[in-house]
Parts: sequence; structure tokens; C-alpha cells
Amino acid sequence: EVRALLRRYGLIPPEAGFPVIEDDTFIAEVDFAWPQQKVAVQVHGGTIHRQPRTWEEDQLIENALQAKGWFVAKATRKMIRQTPGLLPAQLEHELRVRSNRAGPRPGAVAAVRGSALR
Repeated sequence: EVRALLRRYGLIPPEAGFPVIEDDTFIAEVDFAWPQQKVAVQVHGGTIHRQPRTWEEDQLIENALQAKGWFVAKATRKMIRQTPGLLPAQLEHELRVRSNRAGPRPGAVAAVRGSALR
């Protein structure tokens, strides 16, 4: 559902199941990532992520990612269905800002296509 939503809003495809390794240390495997910009999406399903232990682990992981400079967007089925343009807009903004910070890179492909707010 998330991949189709991102495609519909014109974002370039993220890497799925991306292992984040910072300073030679495995942090987490994120659901979707644009590694050059350090932007990730974590999809939170209702059944697994409502369990207290899983929820606590998710918070630790997301804090660790943010401490290493990652922007982590959260996505749930309800969020995608009720406000489908919000996640793509947030991601488009972060990708654009983080692409501009890095400056031009030889052979770099723009991280964002079109507008997420259609």
C-alpha cells in the first residue's frame, strides 16, 4: 500500500527493507529508505506494533535513527486511507531539503519528482 502511494504521488522508489548501518553498527532494518538523504518510512501495523514490547523497541530504534540524522516517517493503514497526501508531502519535503543540503553530486538523480500535493 505504501509503495503504491509513493509511486502515485511521483516519488522515486525507495529501497525496501534497507539495513541502516552507522559507524559500523547495525541500527535497524527500515521498511523503506532513501539512504543518501537519510529518509526512512516505518510502516506500523495494528496487530504487532500495539504489543507493548514491540512498541517500546520501535521507539528505541526510531530514536537511534534520529540520533544518527535520519528522518523517520511513520505510516499506518488509517493514516494512508484518511490522509493519503500527507505522507508523500512530508517525504517530498524532507527529500528535497536533504538533497539540497548535500549539494550537487556527480551523476546524482533528483530524489523527488513532481509535487506530492496533487
